Amino acid sequence: MIHPIRLLLPTLVLPLALAFAAEPNRWQYYAENAEGNPTNKTIITDGNWQICVNKLDAKTGTITLGRGQWNTGILAGSGTLDLRGTLCTVGGVEYATKKFTAEALSNYSGLEACFIDGVATLSGGLFWNCANLARAELSGSATKIDNAPWDPRGTFAACPKLVDLQLDFPPFTHIGSYAFGSCPCTNDIALFCPPEVETIGNFAFYNAKAIQGHLRLEQVRTIGNEAFNGAAGLQELSITSPNLVSIPSSSYGAQGVFYKCGGLTNLTITAPNLTSIGSGAFQYLSNINTDWSRVCPPSLTNVGWQAFIQCTGITGRLELPNLKGIETMAFAICSGLQEVHIGGAITNLPAWNGSNRLGLFSRCTALTNLVVDAPNFAAIGNNCFDSCSALTDCSIASSRALVLDGTGNFASSKLRQVTLLTPSWTSENLDKLLSGVAASDGEKSCTLAVDAQGDWAALATKEYLATETPPKPCLGVYRADLRKAWMIPRYFASPTILYIY
Repeated sequence: MIHPIRLLLPTLVLPLALAFAAEPNRWQYYAENAEGNPTNKTIITDGNWQICVNKLDAKTGTITLGRGQWNTGILAGSGTLDLRGTLCTVGGVEYATKKFTAEALSNYSGLEACFIDGVATLSGGLFWNCANLARAELSGSATKIDNAPWDPRGTFAACPKLVDLQLDFPPFTHIGSYAFGSCPCTNDIALFCPPEVETIGNFAFYNAKAIQGHLRLEQVRTIGNEAFNGAAGLQELSITSPNLVSIPSSSYGAQGVFYKCGGLTNLTITAPNLTSIGSGAFQYLSNINTDWSRVCPPSLTNVGWQAFIQCTGITGRLELPNLKGIETMAFAICSGLQEVHIGGAITNLPAWNGSNRLGLFSRCTALTNLVVDAPNFAAIGNNCFDSCSALTDCSIASSRALVLDGTGNFASSKLRQVTLLTPSWTSENLDKLLSGVAASDGEKSCTLAVDAQGDWAALATKEYLATETPPKPCLGVYRADLRKAWMIPRYFASPTILYIY
């Protein structure tokens, strides 16, 4: 056993804490209950700090610090903790590589600064809730940050003064849950979450408001719930990973993965295998300026509730050719959206949300063109296109006749050209469609083109008014209440305008 070093004076032996004051990086190892050990645990001490030792690995020269899972390893000390270099030599073996048990240095208010090199593991909760930790510099070989042992006790979470955090490691492949939760440091996001990262845990950067820069995800496979919720300092986001299949839905209400990332001005998603964007993922990101073609890849099959609500700066044409399901308010208040093209196995567009009084595309005031080409498409929910005041062109192709739920499907729209390559609708559903262009203040016109190979002629004959003569080559006349339209067979390139009164 190696005995503690003491400063010997003629008449006085100094206390242990003072004995090491001149050499703050000189550590001494004490086995449990060894002679001279100031504690009853296995520790290292420099006279100021007393830190529990969990294990010594003589083969690798690795020292594991911390008492045990979810327990702090600091017994005493204050100020700056310096764990650089060899911490002790036992049996001729130098221990310079450091591992840590879960929460090894956590919840310790006396820790103000920390320097550690040779770090082989960044354990979950390592510095959790160190209320006065203002500076930390760590380096080593660790390639992942472990998950929090108990939410929300992440590795650097709940350290309100930690504005200076420097990490020098190979690119992390895993960022654990809550790892940087509420961390106030102002570093570039690439330092903590590099392009090579493969998995990001739940709430990994939750409320990390000051972390900034361009987040590039080139290899990511999974992103946890609300992983970047509240990371308001992020300025750009690029997701190009071929490994990413889904961006998860919100775990609490509508607070999605990038909720409250208000600093984002640029968003690019070109992940070729991404099929699902969950609820609330990009909601209220009104400062993003880009085109929908750079945001929604053609591989998308599902879009969740409020996924892009109020992304007012994303403009252009939205194409979802492989859509299977979409939830209400997904694109509500996207005032830069100009065209929507939908295809795939989708069977319906959902009705509006009664609590929020918003539909799927409500208040998309720049939307002029809607195209649906889906073989089993059969229904449009009430108020789906509420307040789409610029909507003039609508084309729907399906093997099924559509049902319109309610009379507000196209409320406030200005339909002028409608093409229905479907079986004949009922007069009730046609009335709901055309209600959006009815007016009591004068004549409005709308061309209603239908599939001549379908059974529209029967509807036209049934609704035919004997006092009206349809212009050739119209099938007949549809009229309900004050709305009237001639139906033009689709194969005629006729310029005939149909009048709705």
